[in-house]
Amino acid sequence: MRAKPVDPDAVIRDPVTQRQLPAEGGEVPDTSFWRRRLLAGEIELVDEQQAPTGREPVTPLTTR
Repeated sequence: MRAKPVDPDAVIRDPVTQRQLPAEGGEVPDTSFWRRRLLAGEIELVDEQQAPTGREPVTPLTTR
């Protein structure tokens, strides 16, 4: 899941790697640690939809 700190100045570290969660967000495992941070309001989930690349399949239009 992708998450980012609610407060961009907050220092939230991964308990395994000790790396800081970037202010713009990053990929984190779906574990109880990160779920507790989410419930505590320290992080928020980031929409996982990617920006369009222009290479998406096109649905043909039909007329009657």
